[in-house]
Amino acid sequence: MLLHALAEVSNTTTASIKFYRREGLLPAGTRLTATRQDYDQGHVERLQLIRVLREEAGATIPEIRALVTVIDDPRRPLVDALEIAQALAAGLSPAEADWPAERREDPMIRDLRTQLGWPDVASGPRRALGELLEGMRAAGSPVDRGRRRPGTSSWPARCGEWSPTIG
Repeated sequence: MLLHALAEVSNTTTASIKFYRREGLLPAGTRLTATRQDYDQGHVERLQLIRVLREEAGATIPEIRALVTVIDDPRRPLVDALEIAQALAAGLSPAEADWPAERREDPMIRDLRTQLGWPDVASGPRRALGELLEGMRAAGSPVDRGRRRPGTSSWPARCGEWSPTIG
């Protein structure tokens, strides 16, 4: 499809599409002539991703560029792109999601990861949970690794019996 069709299908202005191309967020289409390119469904999907990141996550152009650069690099594992996307969804910039490796992780996170069989992979949300627990403790909120008491937690059943008891 040509630029005007891409704009119509994706509900994005042609000026925005050209801007995203210049900023490195959207790859070029297949060249038809010196001034015309053919775009495909992949371009529509990329524009949808950009829209969600901008409107729902409040991501900046550099943050989106960081994500799509990883997505477009076949040498990078998918988990790298997922980590950036999770950081953006959690309201963190990709740079904020990378805290020093020497920072000690809360044991509650390790227990939860083990209980649920999650892989031991660093991620923005995992670090955000650690910061949340640290902040709750600093504010004097009790955080306990106790078992869920029937009728006191809305923790999903699929998560097993473990849940934080927050009093």
